[in-house]
Amino acid sequence: DGIDRFLLHQIDVAAASRSERFLVDTSSPEAYEASLKPHREKLAKCLGIRDARLPFEAPEIIVGVGGDSVIAQSERFTVQTIRWPVLSDPSPQGARLPSVYGEGLLLTPKEDIVANVIVLPDADQTPEQICGISEGLRDCEQVARYLAEAGCRVVVPDLTSRHSEKRLGRAELTNREYLHRAAFELGRTLAGYEVQMCLSIVDWFAKEDDAKPISVFGYGEGGMLALFAGGLDDRVRTTCVSGFFGPREGSWNEPIDRNFSGLLIDFGAQELAMLVAPRGLIVMHEMAPSVVMEGKGGAPAEI
Repeated sequence: DGIDRFLLHQIDVAAASRSERFLVDTSSPEAYEASLKPHREKLAKCLGIRDARLPFEAPEIIVGVGGDSVIAQSERFTVQTIRWPVLSDPSPQGARLPSVYGEGLLLTPKEDIVANVIVLPDADQTPEQICGISEGLRDCEQVARYLAEAGCRVVVPDLTSRHSEKRLGRAELTNREYLHRAAFELGRTLAGYEVQMCLSIVDWFAKEDDAKPISVFGYGEGGMLALFAGGLDDRVRTTCVSGFFGPREGSWNEPIDRNFSGLLIDFGAQELAMLVAPRGLIVMHEMAPSVVMEGKGGAPAEI
């Protein structure tokens, strides 16, 4: 109990003194952007984003033998399954061979593309659901479909789910906790890998047509990733966060894959929003995903 009281007090102290550390220069837009650089570097370090992303020409279209590359379509857009390289393992020969890939769906309008958007669903939502090609989400929640119908080219990455199972016949862990624990030991995080997966698509969008605006939308777990991605990369013109934005001081009571070393010292909701400014930040006050994960020997985590 004493340790709990001490650590909770330290969180409060850090929150009260963040403004003393999060200093920005508001004398001009250029000075403000330059003053955000050290803060972005701190955020990247907290998320374990340490590895350079792999360049690539375009995502690979995944097609089964004898299959069609278009898995679904409407009068306004087509849907294809894609994969793209994100990170590589170091090689003694100097070659950079992909070791981490992103996968998801690509929605391409049949008319002119007006914008490029990355849609990040909650961890327990599939890309097919948020695109409206499989059941599970209400019509109003099928964000990727609406954006594609409006003329946006949309990429929906497939995030690691919260499905749980016994690992090595012992502890029961979710997929997210299992991968996060392993990454954390090496100074990385699962969320950092997923942000890198998102920013790889930003790289592709910017290289292919830097005149088209790039935006990121996220809900729930995807909302957290969208806020991080928009804060780290100024090529993202608009960031939309749904079902996530708010005070982070209680994140210790959330699933462990939201545990980032040193984050609360420098970053709360206000500071993360300031990393996005003066670019667009849309906060949708939707109900956050309601998930209760029963602890095995401890208190359950809620989000």
